[in-house]
Amino acid sequence: MRVKILGFGAAGNKAAIECIKQGIIAENDVALLNTTLKDIPDNYKDLGYLFSSDLGGCGKERNEGKKAMLKAIQNSELDMASFVEDDTQLVCLVASTEGGSGSGSINIAAKYYQAMNIPVHVFSLIGFNDDTRGIKNTLAFFKDLDDGITLHTISNAEFLDYSGNHSKAEQLANEYFAEQVEALIGNYLIPSDQNIDDKDMYKIVNTPGYTNIQKVDLSNVKNPQQFTDAIVEAYQDLKGLEFDTSCKRLGVIINVPDRKLDVIDHTFGVIKRYIGEPYETFRHIQDDGENEYMYIIASGLNFPSDGIKRIAKIYKDLNDKVNRETNSFKDIFSDI
Repeated sequence: MRVKILGFGAAGNKAAIECIKQGIIAENDVALLNTTLKDIPDNYKDLGYLFSSDLGGCGKERNEGKKAMLKAIQNSELDMASFVEDDTQLVCLVASTEGGSGSGSINIAAKYYQAMNIPVHVFSLIGFNDDTRGIKNTLAFFKDLDDGITLHTISNAEFLDYSGNHSKAEQLANEYFAEQVEALIGNYLIPSDQNIDDKDMYKIVNTPGYTNIQKVDLSNVKNPQQFTDAIVEAYQDLKGLEFDTSCKRLGVIINVPDRKLDVIDHTFGVIKRYIGEPYETFRHIQDDGENEYMYIIASGLNFPSDGIKRIAKIYKDLNDKVNRETNSFKDIFSDI
């Protein structure tokens, strides 16, 4: 599938670069957009495009990012059409929900490509939900999104370990994003007796709504119960927002040797417990001779309302603790 990746803001830039590092996409299919190019490593500066703000960055001010993007497009400083080609089948946009540059600008880009009739996937990197201003930006980010896009969520907090190392968690989230893009592109697919053809894959990937992609390791699965356990474990370890059972299209890619096909439930009953009964189901069975895994792509799901409401509750709880009082030197010295 002919795909372009656009990273917005510092977090989006890093995530897009990770796809290049892992060899999932070529450099000429990536653009890094930001209100400052200082965040972009020197060896990727030629992929950087500036939509400058008055601040030289946005400092978590979403409206500044939004204004900067609109101004750059209107003044022809940023040619969004130049980032795609006639044969582009999909545009993946990625940004942090908590920042200013990325969170404020990504929805404008989504509207632009929707107007060009190019399917748009928005990957939202949700922060650690420990900063009131950042959470407010996250809620505003989701409120700004249009219904016609395809949404993915990746929560940095889900990658935190006992050490609480934010940088490490962000890197793991970027690697997970690259894996998700690989699943969408389908470069790993090889011809087999039971194929998902290009049209099928296009339909699965480009169904508007929420999309969840799970990769299940089947290397240690030796019987039907272990297969069931592997599916359950995957869905109990979501790396994005929780969703309901509302899947429209389901794509299952199974990569195992023939001897292991008997341990797999080909009705996908366990999967449907989590994603619902899809309108269409597509499957692809192959064996690359090296790995044993399953990709589950559930698309057309309802947007994750419960997950967003949970973030809103965290925001309210934290916001209630913020000190709103002010004092003056007159107040201080009144008792002295």
